[in-house]
Amino acid sequence: MPITYSHHHFHVGDVDAHRTFWVDGLGGTPGASIGGAHAIKMSGVLVLLDAEPNSGGTKGTTVNHVGFQVPNLRQAIDRVKAAGFPMVTREELTAVPPEAVKDDMAFNPFMETFVAMTMGPEGTKVELVENPALTATIALHHVHFFNSAQEEMRDWYVALLGDIPGSRGRFKTDELPRASLTV
Repeated sequence: MPITYSHHHFHVGDVDAHRTFWVDGLGGTPGASIGGAHAIKMSGVLVLLDAEPNSGGTKGTTVNHVGFQVPNLRQAIDRVKAAGFPMVTREELTAVPPEAVKDDMAFNPFMETFVAMTMGPEGTKVELVENPALTATIALHHVHFFNSAQEEMRDWYVALLGDIPGSRGRFKTDELPRASLTV
């Protein structure tokens, strides 16, 4: 059987703020606790929240952000903002020039679709990718690693997991069922 990506696991100082972000802001569904972690269900992935001190958010770390696809990016942006979380597309999206960002979204030529970035509690960065064919409210799209050794890192995952190497624009990818490990 192929290996599939199953969950994002976050150590968070404020579980309630994260639950608001992942459920009210992004459209996940609260689930039962798993091993003491609070579970949020999204199509293709569980988000697990452990009440543990964290050392900071995802921004600037090896796992810079996680990406989700949504059927209507404007509606997703409005939901995130209504839940009280900022859109940071202009500041965080490096694949397009800042002037290309309009109304918190930008057309990403590498992915040939509209994208947006939001910042959740404790510096948790999330990219939203529009996919009009998606039938779920929100679904896993990618995990984006920031590393200067793109090809080596991608090839290590491909060899370890037996997946398919790929690319999305300038980024190297390891294509898992339902998710892309993007470097």
